[in-house]
Amino acid sequence: MRRDDEGIALVLALLFVVLLTVIIVEFAYEMQVDATLIERHTSTTEAYMAAKSSIALSMSILAADLLFGEEEAELESTDVYDSLDEPWASSTPLLNLNEAMISVQIDDEYAKINLNALIYEDRGGGEIEFVPLVDALTVLFQVRMREGEVLPIDVILDWLDTDDETRPEGAENDYYQQLEVPFECKNGPMDSIEELLLLPGITLEVYFGDDEAEFEQLPLNELLTVHGHPEGRVNVNTASFEVLEAMLTADGRDPAPSQKADEILQRLDEVGPYRSIGELRSEAIIRELPPPRPRDEDDDKNQLPPQLPPPDLFDVASEVFRIQGDGQSDDAQVRVEAFVWRDTHGSGAAQMFRIIDWRVIQ
Repeated sequence: MRRDDEGIALVLALLFVVLLTVIIVEFAYEMQVDATLIERHTSTTEAYMAAKSSIALSMSILAADLLFGEEEAELESTDVYDSLDEPWASSTPLLNLNEAMISVQIDDEYAKINLNALIYEDRGGGEIEFVPLVDALTVLFQVRMREGEVLPIDVILDWLDTDDETRPEGAENDYYQQLEVPFECKNGPMDSIEELLLLPGITLEVYFGDDEAEFEQLPLNELLTVHGHPEGRVNVNTASFEVLEAMLTADGRDPAPSQKADEILQRLDEVGPYRSIGELRSEAIIRELPPPRPRDEDDDKNQLPPQLPPPDLFDVASEVFRIQGDGQSDDAQVRVEAFVWRDTHGSGAAQMFRIIDWRVIQ
């Protein structure tokens, strides 16, 4: 009996040791997990704060650029302009910020075709297509779409307009409601360029570029925007060849738009940026202003005013920029993408900058 009791006691002691070991190991594991999560959270927080700091750094660079540009314009009697040879357009190297690293990239949204300018309201509230910009978008898609594929121009216009009338190759609410995951047609301005991926015909190859294409294709977010010039103008100093070619083709005045686009880029490289609207007129990039017609006393006061000339499609200054700020702390990386409006023309705004959109990517 005594030996049996001693055997049971030994078994119980061993069992107790095993249970105690399991509890200690589990506790140690949970402590290690908690410590890792806390460390990870701390690193992520530091990376996020570093990315936010890079946005502030970028805005200070853009502010300094504007102040310098205003002084230069006053001294040299030119316009305020923005170009790719300015400090804001240079890639910023990695910088130390406390225990983190930051980097930043600034892109000009006025260098792209503004989709939200494709349709505008007239004085009576009616919707009108901005034909030159629609033509430019058509040229852009003709270059990057494969033969036989339907151009998504009507689809984009149906997404933007407020009515439910479907264009010949478009899609309205009845189409989107029949999808496996139905959703409403926007019928209004786009909030982000990624909305294009919701539209029929905008495949991943169309959006990001076809690897099998003869020439390299930039992603659509590098050519199109929803935060561009409200009147659809493009900054000639910062636009890519594809955008320049499309806009010049839509303008229709130059018989060789591709050659003209090359000449513009060559001029920017050899001479420098266009510093004023006058320089754009002198090189026939935009139209000359028609001379004012004197009004005679015999003119009928009720007659309609003369037809306005076609709008200009190019500019030399920009107001909206995309800032991509990256922060890294240990193994944690955070990107903040901000679209900021800068009061370039001194309109008397209370602040020089306004945040239009803010995204955090981890």
